[in-house]
Amino acid sequence: VNWKVNQVEGLNLAAALKEQSPEVQLYGWGGDKMQNAGVKILQNYESLAFMGVKIDIELNAKSRGKEVLISTPDSSVKVVVIPTDEEYMIASDTMEIVKKTV
Repeated sequence: VNWKVNQVEGLNLAAALKEQSPEVQLYGWGGDKMQNAGVKILQNYESLAFMGVKIDIELNAKSRGKEVLISTPDSSVKVVVIPTDEEYMIASDTMEIVKKTV
C-alpha cells in the first residue's frame, strides 16, 4: 500500500464530503494537507517525533482488523494497533444492563 495514494484518497474523500455537505464535521490524525481539506486535526502525526515515535505507514495501512506492531525498528516507542468493535461492546453492555433490570 502506497502512503501517498492513501493520503490522496483521504484528501479526496474529505473534499468530496465537504463539497456534498459543507456542514459535515471531519476529525482525524494528519498533517497540513488534511487540515486544508477541512479535517479538524486531533493529532498532527509529525508532533509525535519528539518522543521518538516512528510509525511504519505502509504496515499501518495493511493492518486493518489485526493486532500489529506498527512502529519502525528504530522507534524509541513501540506502537501497536489493537482492533476494537465499539458498536458490539456498546450493544453487549446494554444487553447486560437490560437483563439486570428486567
